[in-house]
Amino acid sequence: MEGELREALTALGLRTAGSFAALDPLEVERRWGSDGLSAWRLACADDARRATLARTDDPRVIVHELASSAPTVEPVLFLVRASLDRLVRTLAADGLAAASLSITLTLDDGRRVTREVRPARPIARVVPLFERCRAALDTWTLEAPVAALELRVSETAPSSAEQGDLLAAAWRDPSAAEAALARLRTTLGAGAVVRPVARDSYAPERAGGWAEVEQAARAVPLDALQATSVKPSPAARLLESPEHIAVVTDKHGVPLQVFWKGRRLALSRAVGPERLSGEWWHAKPFARDYWRCECDELGQDLLIYRDSGGWHLQGWYD
Repeated sequence: MEGELREALTALGLRTAGSFAALDPLEVERRWGSDGLSAWRLACADDARRATLARTDDPRVIVHELASSAPTVEPVLFLVRASLDRLVRTLAADGLAAASLSITLTLDDGRRVTREVRPARPIARVVPLFERCRAALDTWTLEAPVAALELRVSETAPSSAEQGDLLAAAWRDPSAAEAALARLRTTLGAGAVVRPVARDSYAPERAGGWAEVEQAARAVPLDALQATSVKPSPAARLLESPEHIAVVTDKHGVPLQVFWKGRRLALSRAVGPERLSGEWWHAKPFARDYWRCECDELGQDLLIYRDSGGWHLQGWYD
C-alpha cells in the first residue's frame, strides 16, 4: 500500500491485516479510493493475480510475468524448473533435444538481459538442463528486481538414440554425468572441473596442464579394463615452482647428498645427467641437467636439476 494509507491506518490504531480487513469496504473506498480498496482486498486474501505459465504461439518459448518483482533468483529458478518440464515434454514428443537455451529477464526498470545456456551435447532431460540454467543464474548479478522471465529453446537437434543397458555395469547416462559436473561448477565456480592434458614442451612444468571439462567422457567397458594388464608408471609430483637446494657431488659431478628444508637426504643412486634445453623464443628459455635420484629415506625418487642458477628440486616420483 501507499505510505500515506499506511500512516493513516497506523494513526487509527489498525496495525494488522486482520483489523484492516474487518473494516467496511464501502467506507474504505469512500475514504481512500481505489488504492485503498485494492489494499483491503489483499488484506482479505482476495488476489485475482495468479502465478501462471503463459504459453505463446511458439511451443519453444515460455514467458512468465511475476506477480511481484523478485530481488533474488530463487523465485526465478522455481519458474525455470517448471518451464523446463513443459519444454522438454514438447521436445521429446517431437523427437528433438535442446542444443541451446536462452534465459531473458525483464527487470523493473524495463531493461531486458539475456544469457545463453549451451549444454555439451543436445539433451532432452530436465535435470541436466536445469543444472546448467542454475549455474548461469547463480553467477548473475541482478541490478534490479526481476519482473518477468522468458525461457526459449533457441536451438534444437535430433534426439540421441542411445539407450542404457541394464546388464552393462560400466554404462552410464552421459546427461546424468554432465548434470553432476554442472553442480560442481555451480558450487565451486567456473573452471573447477578440469582434466590433465599434454603439451608440446620438454620442460616438465610445461609438458602438462589443465583444461576445463565441458563434456563427460564415455565410460570404458569393464571387460576392456580387465584386459588391460599394463603396469602404471610412478606418478610425478611436481612442486608449484622448483626450490633451491644444496647438493654434494663426487668428483665426477654425480649427486651424493641433498640438503632440502634443513634435512640431509642421502642418495643411494643417481641416474643422469639428461640435458634438456630449448624454447629460446619463450620469455624464460631453459637449459638444465636433470638427475633422477633414489632416496631410501623417503622411499621415493627425487627429480633434481642443475642450471645456471644452481641446483633445484622439481619434484619426486611415487
